[in-house]
Amino acid sequence: MFGLTLVGLIALTSWLAFGASEHVRQGGPLLAGEQNLPNEPTSETPSAEAAANFARIEHLIETRSLFLEPGLRLADLADAAALTPREASHAINACFGNNFSAYINEHRARHAQGLIDAGAKTFLKVAMASGFSSKTAFNEAFKKLTGLTPTEYARGRPES
Repeated sequence: MFGLTLVGLIALTSWLAFGASEHVRQGGPLLAGEQNLPNEPTSETPSAEAAANFARIEHLIETRSLFLEPGLRLADLADAAALTPREASHAINACFGNNFSAYINEHRARHAQGLIDAGAKTFLKVAMASGFSSKTAFNEAFKKLTGLTPTEYARGRPES
């Protein structure tokens, strides 16, 4: 019982760190009962099963850096987490508040942001090293995450 509660707490914390922060950046409410944005979880908290499944997914994403694989599919992630694609999709939607592609692209954009912070100068290399299959997809995901294009973001960074 304690393990499931701890896993649920970890998953909820992850949701708050990723899903809720994106929701708030978009101007959405955090209070229950206010208007929901599209793709936002419809219940106040994810089910224990969804939270546990999302915690498994998060662990795999973080420890194995699966998001760096350009051809990563929902079925691949689900298989690695010993879940069905439907279970994985539900967990991501319920806990992250968006779909699989948005979830993976946010991880990729955060990785790219770290590379740029470390002084990387060639954005195409940053995009490929972060798992994006095109510079266009990279630019869109990066701007969605930071509000800036990679060039604008890099200009605001101190020179290394």
